[in-house]
Amino acid sequence: MVYFQVKFVMYSGGEAKAFVLFDGTGTDKSSWFNKNKYLISSWTDINPAFFDGTGGRYFSMAGE
Repeated sequence: MVYFQVKFVMYSGGEAKAFVLFDGTGTDKSSWFNKNKYLISSWTDINPAFFDGTGGRYFSMAGE
């Protein structure tokens, strides 16, 4: 399977509330979720450092 872009969407009450868009080129079913593939987000305060903990916060697919 080829992934071009991956859109991770958070829902509440069946309504989309936020999203993060990643470049899916050259990835598999989980490797797209990384700071080097981050493109854009509806959150105004998210940045690539959140994906490895260097931003003081941590955001991951697997959790803590």
